[in-house]
Amino acid sequence: MCGPQSVKSPRAWLSAHDVRLEPPPVSGFDPLMTSSPSPTTTRQRTASFGSSSSISSTYQDITSSLLGRALAEVRLASSGDLSNLLLGKATAGWRHQGEERGVQAFYKPSTSPSVHSFLGAGELDRPLLSLWKIIRQLSRSHMFHQSVRSVWTRPLDDSTQLAYILTDPSSCHLSQPRDFCCISTESKQGGLCVLALQSVFEESLPRPSVDAVRGEMMPSCWVLQPITRNGQEATRVIYLLQVDLGTPSFPPLPVEHCCQETCSCRR
Repeated sequence: MCGPQSVKSPRAWLSAHDVRLEPPPVSGFDPLMTSSPSPTTTRQRTASFGSSSSISSTYQDITSSLLGRALAEVRLASSGDLSNLLLGKATAGWRHQGEERGVQAFYKPSTSPSVHSFLGAGELDRPLLSLWKIIRQLSRSHMFHQSVRSVWTRPLDDSTQLAYILTDPSSCHLSQPRDFCCISTESKQGGLCVLALQSVFEESLPRPSVDAVRGEMMPSCWVLQPITRNGQEATRVIYLLQVDLGTPSFPPLPVEHCCQETCSCRR
């Protein structure tokens, strides 16, 4: 978890500090995930919501925008046809990095050394529903994502949840763990199953601490598409990860990282 946008350009989507939501406090964080109060920030938090109805409305606005932006990036990269990615072809600044275990991997450079964008595409000989059950369980993603150490989640409704993600630096070529406070949402549209994530600021999630560098997840997603191979049900899997890892950063990650993430549901 440790991927097209420069931090110098205006961001239309909501970042980790752009939204403030105030549901009741949540207890029960793993001690590893607890953190000290966040330092003062000069960035303005654009909204504060007190009622449950306004919170619900805001979450809907965020998740609708998140799904649209994540899918838009995938469509731009594939020129509107996901099969192009399986052929190692991509546009919109995405560069093909190679193939690993049947997965095509792409990287999109950024002018910021801390911003990294990854895209993976492959096909698995498993029915879509079996893969979907695995991928949509964020609380168990550390069991099949080598780069994830632990995950805490809090459901908001049947398709939306808050998530705190702590990475394992040993698998990310980093000296310190990164953590992310995100909102995730899932959707089924046009024959696709989509799970999308993005950073948000939310009072019940851990504040930044000295134990981990707070990263920012930009619109990222899993996209599953049912296909038929050799007369059997199979699934086309697209994985988009866009992150700002903060400092200190590192040179672009090897292609194996993106491939490992996309292939992880094979295990």
